[in-house]
Amino acid sequence: MLIELAVFLVPAILFSQAENQPQTISGPQPKIEVPETSFDFGYAPSGHYLLHSYILRNIGEDTLHIKRVRTTCGCTKSPLVKQVIAPGDSTYVTLIFNSTRYYHKVRKAAYITSDDPQNPRVKIDFTADMDTLAKPIIRSDPAALDFGSKDDFKTEKSFHIIKDTKEKLDLTIVDYTKDVIKEIKIDKKWKKNKREVTLTLSDDINPQLFFKGSVTFEASDSLGTRITVPVRGGGAH
Repeated sequence: MLIELAVFLVPAILFSQAENQPQTISGPQPKIEVPETSFDFGYAPSGHYLLHSYILRNIGEDTLHIKRVRTTCGCTKSPLVKQVIAPGDSTYVTLIFNSTRYYHKVRKAAYITSDDPQNPRVKIDFTADMDTLAKPIIRSDPAALDFGSKDDFKTEKSFHIIKDTKEKLDLTIVDYTKDVIKEIKIDKKWKKNKREVTLTLSDDINPQLFFKGSVTFEASDSLGTRITVPVRGGGAH
């Protein structure tokens, strides 16, 4: 079960100096490790939710306690699976970005505070580009997927990724919301500059409850162009 930590709109300068400074303590200590601290959603539509999870590991010799996760913007939330991590164990925090009223490229961040005496505060961040005038080499049609609710609820939906170039491109799935999406199938070949993608929802999805997720794709062009397709459904949205 996700633990929704409080989200505070505070700049980094308000964190206490004592909380951020490394401490010298003898004996076994916890040690936090965040393998990935930055993520790029690439191009995404405005008015939807984008999600990405960051793994938190305890590579120390004592239990690690996550004290809080603070975001720098009210448009971003940060659910955490668990706050107490045993040595050798791990958990993850998910940043949920609401792109409503954003029509440009943004970078948002969150700060993870723990009782690691040497690294008490870790920054994680992401970028997303909602520029409506941009013309990326790939795009999704439609830009977002709605699986419906109640009588029109679907467990599987298809859409197309369109490439606006004659260049040969491969597509890679960079990331997706695993507790929402069970399977992603991509056609092996482009057909008239389109490739069909089919998403199947997780068996645990309850159509009576609102859910949200996203899938990020990357093209094999020189820029490594990325797009993120938001997913939602269920409830009375």
